[in-house]
Amino acid sequence: METESKIVYDDWDVYFTDRHNVPMTISFDDGIARGDRPLELNLCARIIIHIKETKEGSSIPVQPESDLLYRMEDEITEQLQSSKVKCRLVGRMTYDGLREIVFQVGEIESFRPIVGRWIQGHKEYEIGVSEHDGWGFFDDFIQPNEADRRNMAEQRTIDNLIENGSDPDLPHSLEYCFRGKRNVLESIVDTLIHKGYRLLEEQNLDEGRVVLSKSMTLDKRSISAESESNEALAHQLGGELDGWGALVVSKKNA
Repeated sequence: METESKIVYDDWDVYFTDRHNVPMTISFDDGIARGDRPLELNLCARIIIHIKETKEGSSIPVQPESDLLYRMEDEITEQLQSSKVKCRLVGRMTYDGLREIVFQVGEIESFRPIVGRWIQGHKEYEIGVSEHDGWGFFDDFIQPNEADRRNMAEQRTIDNLIENGSDPDLPHSLEYCFRGKRNVLESIVDTLIHKGYRLLEEQNLDEGRVVLSKSMTLDKRSISAESESNEALAHQLGGELDGWGALVVSKKNA
């Protein structure tokens, strides 16, 4: 860590997923997720807050409670930092009417009393604390897996297209790139052509790369299902899916 008292780092990301069939919104310290794990922070401490009111059909808190929960998080991190407690904020989880603020801690004896006083200052909430040895909780519940990373990348691609003028309800030509040996790429091409894909221009499969396109709207669920199917196909045949891209499509240029 840059200083012993620094608790919140800048390299954060967020994703939406299911853990054990429970929909979750997870924000996380991506530096930690990519391997920057201070060995001295060998205890996980989860502050678990029971949300009072959530949006119908979701676990997301409504306003003004949403802002209050963020202010409460800022309060505890500021108090821990001012007391120079050895810890680091590594995750924030929202699910099933709960908000968890997750720390990795090096000095639990100094961490506990500060959190205890903070809890006493918010008696309007039911708040609990759960402690675990090591990094297992982070690995099992916060760390994004390969599917999560792919979904995050796809969501960023969709968001970028929309921000640059794409109408998500219009058909877009999604161009999927595959890599592998010639015989593998031939099998991928044959399979996807029969599923309605189009081979862009004539491509030299000996170069180890092929791009095929399919017309789809920017529906995240449908695109995720298509990508999962293509990834499984490539893996089954011994190749690799190398992502997808698309051009902006608006009503002006449709």
